[in-house]
Amino acid sequence: MTWVKIAHLLNDTLVHRGPDDGEGFNAPYLSMTMRRLSVIGLDDGWQPIYNEDQSLAIIANAEVYNSIEVREKL
Repeated sequence: MTWVKIAHLLNDTLVHRGPDDGEGFNAPYLSMTMRRLSVIGLDDGWQPIYNEDQSLAIIANAEVYNSIEVREKL
């Protein structure tokens, strides 16, 4: 079994923590996965997040608790 397959199997065991999405990123020496629970911003926030030419990817565990106030300022 490959590391990529193991990472995705482990991610599948966390479906109860993020039932709305489960994505991943695979590179020759790296496999990242994440689960998503959509509470606010149902149409955006999909991961991994890529730069303009998709040469870099990030999976972030973040939450902005005052997102409504921040959005008003932006």
